[in-house]
Amino acid sequence: MRRKMTGLLVVIALALVAFLVQDASTAATLTAEDHAEINQLYARYSYGVDTQADDGWLYARTFTEDGEFDYGAPQPARGRAELRELARPGGSWDQGAGGQPRSWHVPTNILIEPTADGARGTAYLLLVNGAEAGGPVITGRGVYTDEIVKTSEGWLFRKRAYHPEDFPTDLRLTAQ
Repeated sequence: MRRKMTGLLVVIALALVAFLVQDASTAATLTAEDHAEINQLYARYSYGVDTQADDGWLYARTFTEDGEFDYGAPQPARGRAELRELARPGGSWDQGAGGQPRSWHVPTNILIEPTADGARGTAYLLLVNGAEAGGPVITGRGVYTDEIVKTSEGWLFRKRAYHPEDFPTDLRLTAQ
């Protein structure tokens, strides 16, 4: 009886190990296509906010319907209607340039990692003002942290937060 019990425990232990190994090998992964689509999302976001394209909707549609952006205001912007209001001509972030960007959001060092329900993204941001006399000026910098999910519309931001970093003076970009 003791021998049968030991044999049964060994079989159960082996089955458990096999299950755990299989589960680990099927952990969340992102394909090269996923990475390319998420990088396009970052580009579409920046282009949308800088150009106010499609009356602010290009920017708003980089988020899920209930998407949220925390950019340091008292309350995060929630939902596409609020997000659009930020980026539309005449909206909160209107640059007064008739759709021509006066500043550019330049995301760099984009890091995309798989999660159980999508991806986590992190990117540095340089904010460049191109309307200054004497050439472009870096006027801000910070870090984006993102929750990204794949939807029927493609990869979208579910939650995005901007964390500005101290930037005491403008940095003028000049050609030498």
